Amino acid sequence: MEESLKYLLDAEQRAQEIVNKAIEERDRMLEKASEEVRSAEKRFKARIPGIRDSFLKKAIERADQTNAEILRRYVDNWDGLEKEVDKRRERAVREAIKLLLDPASG
Repeated sequence: MEESLKYLLDAEQRAQEIVNKAIEERDRMLEKASEEVRSAEKRFKARIPGIRDSFLKKAIERADQTNAEILRRYVDNWDGLEKEVDKRRERAVREAIKLLLDPASG
C-alpha cells in the first residue's frame, strides 16, 4: 500500500511539474504574442503618415483629373455656344439685310 501511495504521490508531483511547465510556456507565449502585437502596432503607426500621404496624393491627382475634365467640357460647351452665336448672328444679319432690301418681305 505504501508503494502505491508513493507511486501516486510521484505521479501527482510529475503531473504538477507538467502543469507548471505548461503554465510557464503559456505565459511565455502570451508575452511573445503581446510583444509581436506591440511591434506590429508600432510599425502600423509608423506607416500612417505614408499611407495618409499616399491617399492624399491620389485624391489630389483625382481632383486634378476631374478639374481638367470639367475645364475641357466647359471649353467644349463654350466653343459650341460661340458657334451657335455666330450662326444666329449671321442669320440675323441676313434677315436684317433682307428686310432692308425688301421691307415688304418681313
